[in-house]
Amino acid sequence: MTTMIRALSVTKRFGATIALEGIDLDVARGECLGLAGPHGAGRTTLLRVLAALTPPTAGSVVIDGVDAVRRPLDARSHVAYVGEPLPPGSGLLVREHLACVLGSRPARTAQTVSSTVDEILERARLAGDVPVDALSEGLRQRLALAASLALAPPVLLLDDPLQSLDASARAIFVTWLTEVRDRGTAIILSLTDDEPVTSVCHQVARLEKGRLASRVRASEPAPIESRLTAAEAGDA
Repeated sequence: MTTMIRALSVTKRFGATIALEGIDLDVARGECLGLAGPHGAGRTTLLRVLAALTPPTAGSVVIDGVDAVRRPLDARSHVAYVGEPLPPGSGLLVREHLACVLGSRPARTAQTVSSTVDEILERARLAGDVPVDALSEGLRQRLALAASLALAPPVLLLDDPLQSLDASARAIFVTWLTEVRDRGTAIILSLTDDEPVTSVCHQVARLEKGRLASRVRASEPAPIESRLTAAEAGDA
């Protein structure tokens, strides 16, 4: 299988603080890796290094064949990264935000962008003519996730993406994530210890104090129908 994400001996220091030390990871096309660990373990730092947003102090990162340390701008064009919910202040409507995100990638006509935006709004259960600034934190997180999934990038990096979502929204996005994964996107899904690792993951790696403590194969994903039923029961 084609390796889409490769990290070798990645170390990141902030002054005297070692945030990451000697991290080795490989994620193949169409594979989802769950990244578990407590707050402060280094999960966010690792995802930002893999997204070519923060350079490592040492080690190498290759994203879809691109050296992310030497060519960070090129590497970013292969990645969609979702961290905290979208901050307020954009001044855009939800529909406009989605159009801007989709239009930033090549080979999309205005007509294609418009029809795709309508599909995203329906699937994510978002109102298109509402200002992004007026959305709650949960809805801004839903918008960020919807935009990244609609791009279907080669590499998708998600940092605690489910934290602000209710059970029904989680079911929607777990199903969507599964579809994107099955179309070939390599995914790293970071979750804290108090969040169960979603069944979309093939493997789970655990970070502790900036070190990779373990990596195990997860159980087979549950059928989509059972996840939806469980979510609906949680909303009841």
